[in-house]
Amino acid sequence: GRHVRQGTVTSERVDDAARRLVRQQVRFADRTADPDRPGRYSPAVVASGEHRALALEVAERSMVLLRNETVLATGTATTAAAAAADERAPVLPLDPDRVQSLAVLGGLAAVPVTGDRGSSHVRSRGVVTLLDGLRAAGERFVINVAHHPGDDLDAARLAAGAADVAVVVVGYTHRDEGENVPGRGGDRRSLTLHAEDEALIRTAAAANPRTVVVLVGGSAIVTESWRAQVGALIMAWYPGIEGGTSLARLLFGEAEPGGRLPSTWPRGAEQLPPFDPDAKRVRYGPLHGYRLMEATGRSPAFPFGFGLTYTSFEHGRAAAKRAADGTVRLTVPVVNTGVRTGDEVVQVYLDEALGTEPRPLRTLRAFRRVTVAPGALANVVFELGPDVLARTPRTADGKVRLHVGRDADPAGHRTVEA
Repeated sequence: GRHVRQGTVTSERVDDAARRLVRQQVRFADRTADPDRPGRYSPAVVASGEHRALALEVAERSMVLLRNETVLATGTATTAAAAAADERAPVLPLDPDRVQSLAVLGGLAAVPVTGDRGSSHVRSRGVVTLLDGLRAAGERFVINVAHHPGDDLDAARLAAGAADVAVVVVGYTHRDEGENVPGRGGDRRSLTLHAEDEALIRTAAAANPRTVVVLVGGSAIVTESWRAQVGALIMAWYPGIEGGTSLARLLFGEAEPGGRLPSTWPRGAEQLPPFDPDAKRVRYGPLHGYRLMEATGRSPAFPFGFGLTYTSFEHGRAAAKRAADGTVRLTVPVVNTGVRTGDEVVQVYLDEALGTEPRPLRTLRAFRRVTVAPGALANVVFELGPDVLARTPRTADGKVRLHVGRDADPAGHRTVEA
């Protein structure tokens, strides 16, 4: 109301937004009304095959591979040549022919965690938990999958040590960061995991170098006290109704890691602006996220935009050309130097001074995902118009600098002028 009265938002814009909301509600009411569950959508539609296929794709493309170390291979190779080639290999993806047993640790693995029960509350009669997905994969690949809740560390140590691979599922539920938690407002008291979760991770990692940690949650998690001890680390977020299937496909290489971090993951809370979870109002300054890291010279645990893949990529020499109307056409050659098809996300940053911050800091202004086959080259092209370049300072000869990289870390950027 205030913005309409002040003229910053037109009444037509409000009407348009309202119509779209009502139109969607009417569409669902007409097609998905469930007489047995008033006010709910019909599972026959919301959890239909088409919807579940979309949920599977979204989960696969959003899970972020944060760590994947090279360790001694497990299992028995079928040939001497295979044994020599695979003596050391990344923990992921798992080779079904070399894995006979899988220990799944953590009670959260068996819980259908689909959101914070606020804005991300998912209602479905058929949620595939992470444990469900791994058990189904075990049946397909003839792998023994045993689950242990992890409350007994001695039992967890024995289970992890006896298995070819240990998968530790830890993180949060709506009780930790849900919007409807009384008196909490959805704010966690700490950026670290619960102490018992960290103890479970360290226990499993000490018993088995091929320990994969799967994190469940909605935001950044501080991993400093245990990250270096684990073989692989995946952020699964709240993975939805097909989360278990997606995780299993990712672990066994049937899907490629496609996610990139939408936020900066700090090494500790001291790298971030102070925050009081009990405050009724918080006022942020002009710096946060990856721009804060650059301005303060800090190195986060994982930068904004970070994410590993099962293959490797190289960026060729970027070329930028300015058109008569001021538009810059940027071309970035991307070569898949690995042996698997995978996705690369090329990111373009510009120097900009935003808000009350006077320093030009690198700011994401364009990105593009490209799927590249092994040995193939793809030219990723960006068209950056004058409006996008308006806040970027010029060099002495009137050019702009464009920084190209895989994430927000300036150390990994290549700079081209146009």
